[in-house]
Amino acid sequence: MAEGDECAGREWKDKYMALEALLFKFRGQMRVIRELTAEKVSQTHYVSVPESFHLDCCFPLVLSDL
Repeated sequence: MAEGDECAGREWKDKYMALEALLFKFRGQMRVIRELTAEKVSQTHYVSVPESFHLDCCFPLVLSDL
């Protein structure tokens, strides 16, 4: 019975690590998308994006100056 528990625990850990890696990759992709979007918006609408703006935050870009 202990072998079965150990095997199930290992499978769970492997799945967790795979999901963690996918989440990390997704966050990187989102960071790039936010950077490109902020750049495009600032070029298109002449809105300056402050350097202190954190592109990897969870909140969407809000353009109140438009």
